Amino acid sequence: MKEVIVAILLGISLLGVLSVIVFGTNTCGRYVDTVAQRKINENSFQYQEARKSELLRFESDLRSINSKLMDASLSEQKRRMLESQKQNIQTEIDVIKGKIK
Repeated sequence: MKEVIVAILLGISLLGVLSVIVFGTNTCGRYVDTVAQRKINENSFQYQEARKSELLRFESDLRSINSKLMDASLSEQKRRMLESQKQNIQTEIDVIKGKIK
């Protein structure tokens, strides 16, 4: 009777360990597949063209903000807001330029 209980517990333990191994392998495989798919997408023509289009839009926004900042009658609050937007757009431009090949 004792041997049967030990065998059942051993079987359950083995099943648990096997489940963890399969789950871990599956999760790792999905992660690697996702990373590989992302790399393929980043190298695709459509992705590159979309980034270039985004870059042109951000550069246009940046020119618009720079022209608004030239206004001498701009309130200090509005100037700070535009400067903040300018900094955010410049960061976006830098990120996109890093992704374009």
